[in-house]
Amino acid sequence: MLGILQIMPEDATAWNKSEIAHTNPFTRWWNNIRSGPTWDKDKAIFNEILHPYAGAAYYMSARSQGCNVWQSLAYCAFISTVFWEYGIEAFNEIPSTQDLIITPLGGLIIGETFYIIKRHIVDHDYRLWGSKPLGYIVAFICDPLNECLGYIRGNRAHGSAGRRGLVKDSGISMTFIPMMKSSPVSGISSGFTISLTI
Repeated sequence: MLGILQIMPEDATAWNKSEIAHTNPFTRWWNNIRSGPTWDKDKAIFNEILHPYAGAAYYMSARSQGCNVWQSLAYCAFISTVFWEYGIEAFNEIPSTQDLIITPLGGLIIGETFYIIKRHIVDHDYRLWGSKPLGYIVAFICDPLNECLGYIRGNRAHGSAGRRGLVKDSGISMTFIPMMKSSPVSGISSGFTISLTI
């Protein structure tokens, strides 16, 4: 995402490309962190559409892995504020006040709606209004991260008899399975499993 934003015109992102090119990135990051948050003047498509959708994607990445509403909101808030606004994006601009609010709250509202829609689609064998292609498209729009991971690690709901590996028809298969578990005692833990079969 940062790469896409980097190549967009300056009037779309409101990033000062001259400063970005001539200032040490960590100096820029520190200056932006100390200066913010501030009310940004980004275009409405970023603030009112893309940020809430990104929040919904963050929310769904946790919710679809078994987290409840509040755990998913906490995950979405952490990713959108610490990782994105004060992390990656702070290399290019001062953290935005409205993004700190709109992304997690939009993520909660839109994300939980997406969760309900996706559960309906999955419960009906990836069919929406009787159409499997429409079901796949809407499921991807609602939960792009987990849908992509489902294709990589194999998802029985997508019609495969078993898990599909990344390497096919060669006698070698590799499966990558990200995991996120919640427990009332230990909180949220995450990790991954890589399985290589020769």
